Formats: sequence, C-alpha cells, structure tokens
Amino acid sequence: MGASDIGAALQWAGRQEGQDRLLVIGDGISTAGEAELGKVAKNLPQAISRIDALLVGGIRDRESAARMVRGTRSHDGVILRDDFSDEEIVRRLGDATATIKVSIEGAAWNWPNTVNGVQPGDEFIVYGAFADAQVATESVVVKIEGSSDITMSSSLVPGQLLTRSVVQAQISRNQNELIEEENKAKKASLQKAIIALSTKYRVLSDYTALLVLESDSDYRRFGIDRSALVDILSVHDTGIRIEQRQRNVPKPRVPATGQFAMRNNNVEPSQARAQAQDLARRAGVLGLFAMPSNNGKAQGFARMSGRPPDFMQAETDRDIYRAIGTVGQISYGTIGHGGQGGVSEQGNWGMTARRESEHFGLDITSNEIRSARRQSGQRNRRPYPQVSPERALVRGGLDAAVVRRYVRRRLARIRFCYAQELIAKPTLKVRVVVQFEIDPGGRVKSASQEGTSDQRLGDCIVAVIKSTMFPTTSNTTKVRYPFLLLPPAAPMATPPASTHTPQATQAWGDTGDTQQLPPSVDPSIAAQRAEAQGPPALTGQMATIHQAIERGAFDQAVASALAWRTEEAGSVMALVALGEALEAADKDELAARAYGSIIDLFPSRADLRRFASARLIALGKGGIELSIDSLKKAAAQRPGHLSVHRLLGYAMLRNGDLEGAFSAIEKGLGQRYPSARFAGGIRILQEDLGIIGQAWLAKNSSKRTEIKTRLLVANSRLATKASLRFVLNWETDANDVDFHIYDGRGGHAFYREPALATGGRLYADVTTGYGPECFAIEGPALAFPYALRIHYYSRGPMGYGMGQVEIMQHDGKGGLKFDTRPFVVMNDNAFVTLEPITKAL
Repeated sequence: MGASDIGAALQWAGRQEGQDRLLVIGDGISTAGEAELGKVAKNLPQAISRIDALLVGGIRDRESAARMVRGTRSHDGVILRDDFSDEEIVRRLGDATATIKVSIEGAAWNWPNTVNGVQPGDEFIVYGAFADAQVATESVVVKIEGSSDITMSSSLVPGQLLTRSVVQAQISRNQNELIEEENKAKKASLQKAIIALSTKYRVLSDYTALLVLESDSDYRRFGIDRSALVDILSVHDTGIRIEQRQRNVPKPRVPATGQFAMRNNNVEPSQARAQAQDLARRAGVLGLFAMPSNNGKAQGFARMSGRPPDFMQAETDRDIYRAIGTVGQISYGTIGHGGQGGVSEQGNWGMTARRESEHFGLDITSNEIRSARRQSGQRNRRPYPQVSPERALVRGGLDAAVVRRYVRRRLARIRFCYAQELIAKPTLKVRVVVQFEIDPGGRVKSASQEGTSDQRLGDCIVAVIKSTMFPTTSNTTKVRYPFLLLPPAAPMATPPASTHTPQATQAWGDTGDTQQLPPSVDPSIAAQRAEAQGPPALTGQMATIHQAIERGAFDQAVASALAWRTEEAGSVMALVALGEALEAADKDELAARAYGSIIDLFPSRADLRRFASARLIALGKGGIELSIDSLKKAAAQRPGHLSVHRLLGYAMLRNGDLEGAFSAIEKGLGQRYPSARFAGGIRILQEDLGIIGQAWLAKNSSKRTEIKTRLLVANSRLATKASLRFVLNWETDANDVDFHIYDGRGGHAFYREPALATGGRLYADVTTGYGPECFAIEGPALAFPYALRIHYYSRGPMGYGMGQVEIMQHDGKGGLKFDTRPFVVMNDNAFVTLEPITKAL
C-alpha cells in the first residue's frame, strides 16, 4: 500500500553499503516524488554499476523504466517481465548488455538513434521520417554501429496502419529531448509539440493521458477542436478500407458583444442573444417583468407566461439584462423593486443589482448599481419570501436528483407566485404539494396541487411546473413534490441583554469586547437538528465499518476494511474505510499508506489526489510531505480548479513554508477561471493571501515591503483582525453542496440566510461543484459550540461525494491554528454532520 516514490527507494538503496547492482521490482510508475527516474538514477553513487527492472502489475510504464536502467550507470540494465521464466530472468540478469547506435540513410530523423541494454535475441523497431517520399519508396539503408549496413526493400501501405506508431515514436523522441533540455522556453516548446501531436493523432502522452475536459477553456488549453473528426480504418470483405468522416463547413462567424463575448469571441450575435436569454430564463428572470412601453415608462409586472417582444429585439445579452434592469426605472432583481406601475413597498424581495451583476458576470458599473438602488428605494437586501422544497417522491424514468435539480431552477418563479399573494395576505403560510407527470419527451403532461385553497396561488405554481422542460427518458415519470411557503421574516431584532458572560475559552482577539449575547443553548442542539431529515450519508460496507468504529470495535473495523480492500482492490471507498479504521485504532502511519494508495491507483485524477492529500494533512506531520507533493502534481494537472491552489497553499503553510504558501495562493489568483464557475472563490483567496502575508511578516519583518507590494498587486491586504473560518471543499463536479452552520445560541446560517446574528457570514453558494465555500467570523467568536453540516443536494456525475471542511483560526497577528473535518457521502440528498467546534483551537 501507499504512493510509489521510486526515486526515494533508489536513493535509499544507493546508500546501502556493499552493493553494486540494483533490481527494481514494480510497475515503473512513480506517483510521488521525482517522476523522472532517469535523473535520480544518474545521481546515485558510482558504486552502483547497473540497475535492472522487473515490471509487474496491470499497467506498466516501460519507457520510464527504460530511462532508469539505460544510459544512467556504467553498464546498462535490462527490462524484465513477470511472464518470463525463472531461467530466462536469471540468464538476462547474468548476461552483459550492449549499446548500439542506429541511423537510417537519407532520413530527416530516426528513433531510436541509440539502442541501450541490448542482449542476444532482442528485437527492436526503428522509425524514420523522410523529407523526400521517393527516397523511401526505393529502398531503405539501415546503418548499425559495429555491423554491416542492412538494405531493406520498402512497400506502401495505408497511412493509418503506421501513423499512430510513427507519432508515438516522434512523441518519445520529443520526450527524451525534453528531459535533457535545460532551457525553460525550449522545454515549453517541446511540451507544446508533444500535446499537439497527441491531440491531433489521438495518441496518449504524459501530458494528455485521461484528460478531463470540463469547459470550452479546457479545449482551448489543449488545442482540441470539439468538432474534430478523424478517419477510421475499417476491415471489409474486400480488405482494409479508410472511412473518411465528413466535416461540417463552419458558418462565417461574426464577433459577438456583451457578456458572452468574454468567453468566446467567435460566436454569432444571434447565438450570444440566445445564450443570454437562456441564462436569464434559468435564473428565473424572464417573464417576471413588464418591458418599457413606447414612452419609456415601466408597466409593472408581466404575467408569468409573458414573453415581451423587447427581449427578442435586444442585440446582445447585455441589452437583455439592461431591459430587465435599469430601463423603465425597474431595478435588478428576481422579483423587482418598486418602479412605476410595479409593486412598491411590499415588493422588496428580489436580489439587488450587485448580486445579479456578480451572478451573470456583467460589466455593470458601480454608478449603475447605485442608481438601481436609488430607484428601488432600497440600500440593503431585505427579507424575502421563503420557498423551501421538501423531499420529493419520484417514480419512473427520471432520477429523483435530476427532478430536484430542474425544479430548483424554477424556485424564483414559484417565489414570485407566492409574493403576489403576500401583497394581499402578508401572513399567508402554506404547504403546497404538487403532483405531476412527465412524459418520455420531458414535458409535463399533467399537474395538480393540494394544500392551499388560494386558487390563484395554486394555479400559478402549477403553471410554473407545467412550463418546466425535463430531460428525455424512456419511461413516464410521476412526481409528488411538497413546498413549504413562509412569509418574509421580520427584521432581525437586537439580541436581548443577558447576564451570560462568555467564557475565556470561547473568544480570542480583542479581549475588551463587551457584546452581550443570548444565553447559550444545549451544545447538542445542532446535532439534534442534524438528525431531522435526509437519508443516511453512508451505506453498505462503509456504513458497517463506521458503526464498528463508533462502538469502539476498532480491530473488527480494520479487519472488515482489509477484507473489502482485498475483494475490491481498485475501490476508493475501501481504501478510505481502511484509512479511517486505522486512524481510529491509532495506527496513523498505516492510515497514511492507505490514503497514499489512492494516489498510487489514480495518479492522473486531480480530484482524488486532492482528496487523498486532505486526508494526509488531517493526519498531521506524518503525511504532510506526501500531501504537498501530490497537491503540486494536482495543480499542474488541473490549474483551472481554484480549490487546489488553496489546499496547496495551506499544506505548505502547515509545513512552515510561509513564502511557498504565499506564492501558491498568488498563483491561484493569477489563474483565469470560467465566468461564475467558483462563486466567491477569488474573495476567499484574496483574504487567504492577507492572512498568510501577516503570518509571513510576523516571522520575517524584513519582508514587509515585498509582502505589501505583492498584496497590492493581488488586490489584497494584510489581515490584522482576528477571525475564525470554516472552508468547505468537495471533489465532485457539476453538483450543488449546501453548507449549514449552527451556533451555540440557536442560530442557523446557510445559502438562504447566510449571516448569524452572533457574528459570521457565508460568502457564496457554489452550485457548480468543487467549492470552496467559506463561512467567516471576523473578530472574536463568542457563540460556541459551532456545528457544521453538509447537505449533498446531489452527488453529481462523478459518484460518491468526498471532501473536507478546514477550520482556521487567526489571532490577527499572524498566529494560526488549524483543524480539519473530512467526510464521505454515498447517498443523494444526504446530510453529513461533522464533529462540532466546541471552543477556540
């Protein structure tokens, strides 16, 4: 078990006295430490005269092993396979090896040009590229050092029979040059050439194996045409034939303007407009507002089914959002704020201009935002009606998680239906159950409601459901979906005075704080709430092992996990269960090996590298070095994932490398991320940079000017105030995870009510996967215990949910303390309750 650091193993073996040869047994894949084994082998003591390799396992890296055993010591070694007989292995280890130079007359290049570690009976293929095709068709002369020239007749064959082999040879040749090259610019050029060959001819390389292409930016990063087609080599009764796939001739493209142009400058304006309409429609904006009349004045709210022609006349997505917003004196918002002919005082339930502009990524100026607020008569966000979807019952073709996801997108419209009724009935509270049937084509063919006698409210909600288009499926889907509708909460009252005095262990920072808080409640209140709803987080063998751990039956838990690991050698969950059981049994070193095995099994999966690294960090000092190494590799694989830079920075920070931590966060801030991909993420990194900068300054005051300059460039500043932060990351893409925080005085913060009365705010609700989501308490934290709860609204397409909440305490002077709460979730819509934070760290 464990990650494979072959380089470290070689260095250890090289330090052992009395040995002059090494035999390395493994798959040749180094998943930790130095990946280029040839460099390590060259730096071993001179006493080591020869290295041989015996390759075992399902997946083997023969080329990496070859660079280790050949051309690195005074004698070249051999590469053996586990299917060789014992006699063959002994003979080859005993026989000497030779190095032979090979060239092809008239070729622009050939590969390999030197064959190392050759023994009698070995066969090898030499590839050559000719600038003049005529030369190659006559005859080919192969020159072998120490032997007579070999003249070979040539023949023509379909290119597809040899293309991939020749390209693989060219990639290997470039890879060898890349390893030897020291110049950074030339190394980057060679890497670019390898990626270009690999993606064009569909041949794997070290830089393109198991690519995860999530967005258009990923396709652009690797230079892959999304519509590219390659010819297919097929076998027919008459022999081999090349099937040439037709490529569609692209239409002339005109650069688009507005928000969509920021992502793709080669899209027609009509497509930009359609995309902008779709964004607005999914956000629940289209159809909620009346458009300006000819005299420029607003006409009040439009009907839900209304599609005013003004939308279709807009030339860009910016024009569309402007039509929704400032034109006609209606400010931005899901419901709207005031305006002539609209709802005035009771209508203040929408999102402010700033919230909308952040969501859509529009280039709306601060003056426009202030103007919108003035027109609405509102400077701060006011309470709004609550529409809480409860657990749906789904039978038939569509998965329950899919139905929930599509209905959740329509909550803004349902909220509007409710808001209309609240104008006349401000205290209306109701639970509405909508029953509907979705046909295989994704249309709602029938819908009805029960629970409210308010005909207009019921009809409006039913109309919203009927207008929803779901994905197609093979069978009809029947759904029963309850919604709890509550009026806006009254403005938060000032907490009543109390004789309760916070304990000294409950605060740090400004000890002169005199804030009075409500009396503390029973510390188990959050845990009791956590049991109130949702399916269990764990199931199957994982649940059984956790139950054994909770009973204190640690040996039984370890035995069960080992049996599971043996039965399913490639199961991530089995390794996680084994690691957790070993941790519970106080065997942290073995637990680190279990988590390291995840890295070893999936070295090309950046998400699993991050997850395993977080588990290793939670173990403390023992796993920190491996964690940093793995996170560096994950950052190189997926630099477009914001969370990897933060995880790497804080791993280095825990290891005492303050400058390295600062640089890692800086690099994360320098990346370009897809619009609205990681909501609130840049703010989190900027504040992280300020905290790390303060810690660095506290350790080395001579760096003050450098630190402040670099902070200024990153639009950050030194963190001089005490804070307590809970930061959630998870390792599933395209999914919505909700972060709930409970304080010791009955407060509850989540995406709909992000602030606690006792202090602290949730920055943003990330609905597109990975996170991070941050809840920060600036100043003294006085409402312990804090309970953390994770709601996996849907695991997403990547399967089981895995992640962690990192707890960081800063004293405002550079003093930092950390804790980590990892978790796993195996059921959709499950809640995970983490161990509470009962006092300051």
